[in-house]
Amino acid sequence: MKLNKSEIEYLLHIIQELKNPYSQYYTKGYVNSEGKTLIFILSRIVLKYFPFLKNVVKELYKCRDFECISSRLEVLKTYIQSFRSEL
Repeated sequence: MKLNKSEIEYLLHIIQELKNPYSQYYTKGYVNSEGKTLIFILSRIVLKYFPFLKNVVKELYKCRDFECISSRLEVLKTYIQSFRSEL
């Protein structure tokens, strides 16, 4: 399976949405059910193409507060951007 450019852009868009603490995905600094759904979608796509990132995804899914989620998203974003530059 190969990740195409539009899927990479979609992943980066999801990450950008989740990195905004004032978005609709957070309530009082904690991720709400809509945010958890978005994290679940992100996790499914990442694990499909990058199964070796399972530990990062598992930590991300367990996080509840913005700080924890933001740090895990930064790891994923860095890796996905480096993969995009290889295309």
